[in-house]
Amino acid sequence: MPAASPRALQLRVELLDVHPVVWRQLQVPETLTFADLHRVLQVAMGWDDYHLHRFHVEGVTNSDGGSWAGDTEQTTRLADLALQPGDTFVYEYDFGDRWEHEVIVEAVLDADPKKPYAACTGGARACPPEDSGGPWGYMEQLRARKNRKRSDLGRGFDPARFRRGPANDELRRMTYQP
Repeated sequence: MPAASPRALQLRVELLDVHPVVWRQLQVPETLTFADLHRVLQVAMGWDDYHLHRFHVEGVTNSDGGSWAGDTEQTTRLADLALQPGDTFVYEYDFGDRWEHEVIVEAVLDADPKKPYAACTGGARACPPEDSGGPWGYMEQLRARKNRKRSDLGRGFDPARFRRGPANDELRRMTYQP
């Protein structure tokens, strides 16, 4: 019997409680571990990996090497969950600011074994800066900025701007194979 072809997942990642929505579309091999996925999400969203994180999947929480059905984030692969289109889970980053991202499986794709994966194929809006107060603090800073009041977001920060190229450059350096 021939080996099953490698598969990739198309994921939509939405930062919850921020409006307008900050989102990314990713294609990743299902062979990624959750530790690998954490690194991909950090790059694609624009976070700096300064804080702890955890995944909430099927009612089970897995954080920074914590236990998940006897495995760790380092060894549990996306393929282990047999994810299908429509399945969702939550990625939480920075327990103080509590940035929650809904990860939605949009499609399961045949992967080209000669092509390195992870790729950001779409997205909108800039990721909030680290330590900007979580969704509520960030939204308040955006309102203050709009009303020309003092904001800690900095002059160079453009909340409407998302540049896929730099994210993909970094993801290519990570080179995950299906």
